Amino acid sequence: MSSRQACSACGRALGARFLKAGKLAFHEPCFRCAHCQQVMDQAFTVQQGAIYHLSCYQQKFKLNCAHCARSLGEQWVTFDGKKLYQACYQAHYMPRCVHCGGGIQDRYHADECGHWHVACYEQVKLEPCAACGGPLKGQILLDPWGNRAHARHGSQKTLSCSVCARLVSTKTSQNGMVYGDGRVICGICQITQVAEPAQIQHARQAVLQALSAVGFDYIPDYLAVTLADQRRMNQRLGVHARSNSHGYTKTIEKRHNGELIREHSIYVLFGLPRLAFMGVLAHELLHVWLNDRGLQPGSEQVVEGFCNLGTALIYQNDASPLAQVLLQRMADDPDPVYGQGYRLMRTRL
Repeated sequence: MSSRQACSACGRALGARFLKAGKLAFHEPCFRCAHCQQVMDQAFTVQQGAIYHLSCYQQKFKLNCAHCARSLGEQWVTFDGKKLYQACYQAHYMPRCVHCGGGIQDRYHADECGHWHVACYEQVKLEPCAACGGPLKGQILLDPWGNRAHARHGSQKTLSCSVCARLVSTKTSQNGMVYGDGRVICGICQITQVAEPAQIQHARQAVLQALSAVGFDYIPDYLAVTLADQRRMNQRLGVHARSNSHGYTKTIEKRHNGELIREHSIYVLFGLPRLAFMGVLAHELLHVWLNDRGLQPGSEQVVEGFCNLGTALIYQNDASPLAQVLLQRMADDPDPVYGQGYRLMRTRL
């Protein structure tokens, strides 16, 4: 060790023998407490370029707990300008969650009620997810039924029913399923889905009666109504595979003994709840009514808008919340043919 190094206490050069404390160096006689000047013969601390007995350091710098007045050790908690034992801080000063009463040690939320654990605040103050019950935060979905839910649950997206637009979960829709053609149907819509010939016949008679009541007479009641999936429907319509077409009417004209005969067939998406099925069927039956009379009232927009009046009639005759949701969807439909056409024809009633 170089003899030119100076003693940290007296400033004179050090000899061959000296004592070290951290980065400080002392002659043996100079190795004394900077407060009481007694020889350092017990535990000490190096602070602010000097050495101190622990008790002297606490006395000099008033390192006593602001609550119990006992001398602090080398560790303490500073709160609101006060130095405190950890135990005193936790017992008397630590902020408490207004919900669970537990101490708050890290992140917290503060409002007019007081301090909250983040988890407690989210549990009490945030609206619960309609699907999982957890607090809603981040990206949120809202359906027409007033259900609000997380956009994802884990790695799974929250799905919506392709008919009623309910968010699909056990709590909101009695679960649901995904059909082979990619459509999502909720459990509530599945309850009344039309799948059997007897159901088709009963729904067809109800629709014919509703149309007849407003003047659409002589619609053939022997028409074949076939259920089809979305892919088959799109193939028949010649539309894009991702289109969402619910019905299709095919009319074939023949001549027999000089007389023109028109044969009609209707295709409707399978798996629709009864009300939606009837709405689609009413639309297609008005196509039959027009075709059977050889009427061409105008553009595709006018024709589809006119036939959508039949769909609206079915929904208007029904008092269920689903009918109101489906009617609103028609009113808001941005499609230039079906949506705008419906709104155009509605103004002409």
